[in-house]
Amino acid sequence: MDSVAKKNSAPMYVFPTHSTDSAKNPLPHGLKVAYMKKMYKKYAKNIQISKARNVFEVAKVLHDKGHKAIIMVVGSDRVSEFSNLLDKYNGVESTHGYYGFDNIEVISAGERDPDAEGVSGMSASKMRAAAADGDKDSFLKGIPSVSKMVINYTVMFVRIWVFVKIVIWEICQTLNRFVMHISQERYGMLVIP
Repeated sequence: MDSVAKKNSAPMYVFPTHSTDSAKNPLPHGLKVAYMKKMYKKYAKNIQISKARNVFEVAKVLHDKGHKAIIMVVGSDRVSEFSNLLDKYNGVESTHGYYGFDNIEVISAGERDPDAEGVSGMSASKMRAAAADGDKDSFLKGIPSVSKMVINYTVMFVRIWVFVKIVIWEICQTLNRFVMHISQERYGMLVIP
């Protein structure tokens, strides 16, 4: 992103997701922002604390700041999706509000080699799996070395592990109540969960 911003003499903004779930986003938004700002101190001012929850709201925020064009950098698998969505609603008043840009580009952040060693081969999926499995060594392979000096990565690991485990536990409890209800109902008992 930094090279794209420099190449286009444009400001760079990073909008961390607000989504929270055990599958892809185990940390709450505020904690994501805090870790990102600590891990990437050079870019801390670029990491936005915003209420924008989706691509449309981010586009509206940037439009409201007075920008006439945007370049969005995303994973290679999302380029087409975001390009189509942003173009479709450009200049259209909708529930997300209004944005109108003279130019919208969505470009790939590049391909990642999942077999590469260290940070370059790491993915968020691998890090979540390592945290869920309690595999601190694998988890730490995905943390940039400079970050290991700046943040307490053990606390970060434990927080992700706890968030993942809590959601899994809640799902298991819900399934258990459902199975108990079904099995008791099957045997003629009326159970009100």
